[in-house]
Amino acid sequence: AFLHKLCMNHGLHVSLRVHGLRGSKAYIAFLESGDTKKVNARLGWVPNSDMSTRYARLAQIQAMNTPFVQPLEFKELHSFNWGALSR
Repeated sequence: AFLHKLCMNHGLHVSLRVHGLRGSKAYIAFLESGDTKKVNARLGWVPNSDMSTRYARLAQIQAMNTPFVQPLEFKELHSFNWGALSR
C-alpha cells in the first residue's frame, strides 16, 4: 500500500512492485556505463557473477529494442529522506 500511494503521489505507474525495483540499481548501472567490470566493482559482485550476467543481458536486450536517446544521468541517493515522500 505504501509503494502504491508513493507511486500515485509522484506520477509513477501504480503497477510498480518492490520485487521489480530490486534490480533497478544494477540495470541503471549497466545502462550508464555498459562496462561489466565497472558495474561489478560498483555493486560488489565477483567477476562473471550470475547476477552480473543476467542484468548485462537484460540491458543488451533493452538496448536492441529501444531507439537511441541520450541517456539520463543518474546519481547515487546517499542520505535521501525517504520519509518525506510519504507526506
